[in-house]
Amino acid sequence: MLYFKEEIYVIDVSQSVEHEHPMALDFLRRDCVNINDYFSKQNVVTLSTEHAYDFITDYKLKADDEDTVLQKLLEDSALQQQNMTPEESRRLEIDDKVFRSIYIPRSLHEIE
Repeated sequence: MLYFKEEIYVIDVSQSVEHEHPMALDFLRRDCVNINDYFSKQNVVTLSTEHAYDFITDYKLKADDEDTVLQKLLEDSALQQQNMTPEESRRLEIDDKVFRSIYIPRSLHEIE
């Protein structure tokens, strides 16, 4: 997905799956990683993988509020990145790597 001039563009639809697919959340997380990696290399402010994932999967978020919430998240992320110490930056990288590898249960039945 791309967000440009207040519009969302869905790309790579050929690899899309229904949300019931057993790997759907893992595929979504992988897509968040790939998109963040690409735009970070272009020096574009991005959300952490976890924050992007949480934004996309927030079922309580109303469509009318999406732009405002996303803009606030991106502003907060830019401010955080500007004021971050090297140690904080390393900690954020570690947190992101952990989120990239943790198991994401699809339901409470999958938690023992």
